[in-house]
Amino acid sequence: MKMRLFALLAVIFLAFIGMGISNSLLGTGWPAISADIGVPLSNQSFIIVIIYAACAVGSSQAEKLLARFGTFFLLVFSTAVMVTSVFSYAQARSFGVLVVMGVLLGFGVGLTQSTVNGFIAKHYSAASMGWLHCCYAIGCMLAPVILSYFIIHETWRQGYSVAGSLHLVVLAVILLTVPLWKVIGPIFPKRLHREERAAALPVKSIRQLLRIPGGTIIPLMLFFYCSTEVTFFFWGTSFLTEERGMSAGIAAGMMTYLYVGQVIGRAACGVISLKVRDRIFIRVMLILMLAGIVLFLFSTNAMLPPVFLFIGFASGPIFPLLIHEVPSIVGKENAQGVIGIQLAASSMGTALTPLLLGAVAGKVGFWVFSVFIAVLFAAAFTLKMIQDHKYGKK
Repeated sequence: MKMRLFALLAVIFLAFIGMGISNSLLGTGWPAISADIGVPLSNQSFIIVIIYAACAVGSSQAEKLLARFGTFFLLVFSTAVMVTSVFSYAQARSFGVLVVMGVLLGFGVGLTQSTVNGFIAKHYSAASMGWLHCCYAIGCMLAPVILSYFIIHETWRQGYSVAGSLHLVVLAVILLTVPLWKVIGPIFPKRLHREERAAALPVKSIRQLLRIPGGTIIPLMLFFYCSTEVTFFFWGTSFLTEERGMSAGIAAGMMTYLYVGQVIGRAACGVISLKVRDRIFIRVMLILMLAGIVLFLFSTNAMLPPVFLFIGFASGPIFPLLIHEVPSIVGKENAQGVIGIQLAASSMGTALTPLLLGAVAGKVGFWVFSVFIAVLFAAAFTLKMIQDHKYGKK
């Protein structure tokens, strides 16, 4: 039994590596893609909004689809959707095709992350959740390596095809491991009449889920936290070049320290969370992240590499732990639905906040980056303290 659960966890980890690869191709490849199809670089912002809006829809609808089709079939479907999107990108000849495939990619990512995060939160430990998101970070690190190689030596289209082929292998592994999924219950949904299915598989509406104690503050907190993180990752390079006088190449290299720090932090989460409760661990990491942001704002350029590594390390465990603690707050019976709303909120923060900062910075200058980071993080930290006080386990 334990070996089958462990093997199933390995398959899920592989699925998240594939998702990380497919979801991280656009940023690396966009200069080459935009030049090839003849659209401005600025069009990337529109696709990003489309992807994350579709991701929010996929996350919010996952619980209803899970009730009808089950975890295995939904993971197969969402993975197939992402694979189709990546291969379609490799063949795209117009911006319109990229937009449509962006909708598919975002929807597939939303379904996958909601399905898998909810499954891990209910059936596995916080350590497993940390390692799960470490796998996603590994996928995010692999995507630029794959795509940059083919952009230099061949074409971006071949890079997308190779990435799609790797994700296709992941899909094949999931399909070949059907027996493993029986360890958690029947794979094939029972054939029930509509009334019987509704009675056997009750699904709360979004309004009902938001009315559960903690059901509103949980997604709101993640909205502000993810807004902080993604704003730092998306606009940190521009802040360094515009306000710190750093060259574009060196500033871009600083982002590597953030990603490496996140991988280390999420790997460490898998060990530390075995001994420390989610609520305490999250609070400590938020305090460390606050310290890192303060160091970033007041340190010299020479000090930035270790500061960025520190911020990445502190931020790495926070996102997976915020998801893992949901069942302990709202109950396992409500966890999947609330996690879906939580991830939808994070997707909207990821899509909208960087655009808002870009618009404001274009008017008043990139000094406003510091204000954005401070306000967003203060909101996230305050909401987390309120959540712990009202709904945290004693």
